[in-house]
Amino acid sequence: QKSLARKVAGPIRYRILLPEVINLISAITGLKDLLGLTMIFRFASLALVFLSTYMLVMFFSNNHYLSIFLPLLYVFMIPFSWDVLYVTDFPEILFSTLFIYSMFRNNYAWAGIFFILGALNNDPIVFNLVFFGFYTILKAKKPLKNLLTTIKNNKKTFLFLILLFIIFLILKFIIISTYGKTWYYENQFKENIHHIKEYISRFERFNFQHYEPGLNKFFSFVIFGGGIYLLIILFYRRLPHDFLVGFILTFLVFIPLLLYIGTINETRILYVFYPYVIICLAYIFKEDFNKFGGFK
Repeated sequence: QKSLARKVAGPIRYRILLPEVINLISAITGLKDLLGLTMIFRFASLALVFLSTYMLVMFFSNNHYLSIFLPLLYVFMIPFSWDVLYVTDFPEILFSTLFIYSMFRNNYAWAGIFFILGALNNDPIVFNLVFFGFYTILKAKKPLKNLLTTIKNNKKTFLFLILLFIIFLILKFIIISTYGKTWYYENQFKENIHHIKEYISRFERFNFQHYEPGLNKFFSFVIFGGGIYLLIILFYRRLPHDFLVGFILTFLVFIPLLLYIGTINETRILYVFYPYVIICLAYIFKEDFNKFGGFK
């Protein structure tokens, strides 16, 4: 019910797209079982995440086996605790994936549509604008030396990214003004530092001889999340330099911001990064899957 309320306690929680769609359906049909309706939207969104991720991986690998395999990782990457999973969580990954796919196909019209929908769904969609800014610069030879030339040669792309950022700010202002007086950002830094210390403390006290899954959130996160990122580090030579460096730079820009405005105790803080991790894995595994045989 809280996710469907029109007045909530903070801008990062102004996730209005699907809640308002559900509110509209409820008003038209008179349906009162909103929990059942939100569950339907969750499963539908997850199905679309799998489909869009398949399209994205196919774009980079042209391998059906790999394109079917990698989306299944979301089953492990997304915490399936339905009591705390917001109806907006899967769409955050969905709209980011579709935006990335459209940008790499140079389809700015669809990219703009998916970005606006993603901005109405959750703020972190703006991460994608920063990445494509870095990525466009890094594609050039000697990017720092030829920075002005690169910007001039890719004027259309940069103007498009700037336009989307302005639209993002306007939407944020309108939403906050319409849905209630509040602040434009959240200060979660002290709380996040407390959680980091708590996680480290749990890890230090952890009894590895009696480990059961789920007993230690930090350890469980490191096992999978750390393993996935370790693959990227170990096989970084298989990744295009412009993509990898662009992703790392954007990650470094946003981590301090997310520590300040996000809640590190919730793994949804990293949802916006997931499609980029999938792309990295597509680059890493595509040669091996092509050697595996079968249809491409």
